[in-house]
Amino acid sequence: MECTPGQGPRPPGRAGSPNDYFAALRPRGRLCVVGLPTEPITVSPLSVIPAEKALVSAVVGPPAVTRRLLDFAALHGIHPEVEVFPSARIDEAIDHVRKGRARYRAVVDLRTSG
Repeated sequence: MECTPGQGPRPPGRAGSPNDYFAALRPRGRLCVVGLPTEPITVSPLSVIPAEKALVSAVVGPPAVTRRLLDFAALHGIHPEVEVFPSARIDEAIDHVRKGRARYRAVVDLRTSG
């Protein structure tokens, strides 16, 4: 496995599969899978239990469900926590995320320049 900064571990010469990423997790690491993977994820209990690794997943719902969730959030005043950077500060935003200083979501607003 090789590790490219910002991209995580992957076998040389190709993109990593969920199995590759799971194998590369550090102890107590979590692999989060969103949607359906393109191949089965197979893990040995011996690679999970001693290192306390976890596999978690989420299914993205249909647009009607997403709309209901957004309507509920609007009705109850629930808002995301974001840090917005103008496009002129994109390098600062990337550095902020890479250094782990982003508290929630870091967003670059491409509509602004200053």
